[in-house]
Amino acid sequence: MNGIKIVLATGLSMCLLTAIYADNPSDHQVAQARPIQLGTSGGNIRDQSYAYCCSGTLGALVEDRKGRLYILSNNHVLARTNRGQKGNPITQPGLVDANCSLSDSDAVATLTRRKALHFDRDQWNVVDCALAQILPGQVDTNGNILGIGILNAQPVAATVGLAVKKSGRTSGVTQGVVAAVDVSILVDYDRVCGLGTRVALFVHQIRITPGGFGDFSEGGDSGSLVVEDVDSCPRPVGLLFAGGNSDTFANPIIKVLGRLKVSLVGCTSTSSVAALPLAQSAVAGRVSAQSFAACQSVKQAVEADLLRTPGVVGVGIGVSDSDPTQAALEVYSSAAATNLSAALSKAVRSVPVKVIQTGTIHAL
Repeated sequence: MNGIKIVLATGLSMCLLTAIYADNPSDHQVAQARPIQLGTSGGNIRDQSYAYCCSGTLGALVEDRKGRLYILSNNHVLARTNRGQKGNPITQPGLVDANCSLSDSDAVATLTRRKALHFDRDQWNVVDCALAQILPGQVDTNGNILGIGILNAQPVAATVGLAVKKSGRTSGVTQGVVAAVDVSILVDYDRVCGLGTRVALFVHQIRITPGGFGDFSEGGDSGSLVVEDVDSCPRPVGLLFAGGNSDTFANPIIKVLGRLKVSLVGCTSTSSVAALPLAQSAVAGRVSAQSFAACQSVKQAVEADLLRTPGVVGVGIGVSDSDPTQAALEVYSSAAATNLSAALSKAVRSVPVKVIQTGTIHAL
């Protein structure tokens, strides 16, 4: 599912089943008083097909080196999966929360730039992101996010076991835990809003599992900023873009900011942002650097074969169920994967292996 969608032809109101969280998810779906906070419903005013309209989440506020301010979200939320045009109005709320009918007067920003998504299996992606320059008076220039507040502008690398939270259009503020890093996944995207399917390969991603009641994300939460689960000035970790079953996937925020050449608006300086090497990140997350390196080596050897195996939708590095200081190779399946044992034989059982049924992974 490319964002959340509503059927145009029937005009029916959208009915969503959501868990009860600390805030009310419906507050993230209504038209916000201007200037708006982020973590709220929004999207490209043209994101609809003959049958559906689609929307996602307006994630966070960023700035470029000249001090110009932008809303950060996904390419598939703001730029209609590569089809958006510079200057397209970005509205709040999104079309799904306005019976698929909005005007330019509902715009809070205009589409400015996006990183192209690649759907050729010979090309891989690291980020699904885009920027929309804010319109005067339409967006809180302190970067407030509903239910989270002002961010720490200094991002942090994801580590296995890190407690995180996010504020999104559909499920509001939810809590989760980083379960795996260096994740490679195959993600289903709509060809146009609600119709057709094509697959993109992503590498170096983050897998997040629920940390409390209910799922961490639902359709329409794409574009949410994932941050540390602390009470004030949380450091950003990732940009949410996809999910499957109870698993959520995010781009590392350090990669997103680097590709777009922007920094987050927040409560501290961003003068020395640097990503830790993965092995050092693993140590920071209390996983043995030696076991992480061993899993990484095995992953590199078997990943291509695994991703060609029917039913396999991804590979990552998580933690062993029996020893939390040891890394484990994770294999994600959409169902009962066939010939998986043969593909895994290359690992020679030299590292712990976990098969996790994520289901098909979709852009949310």
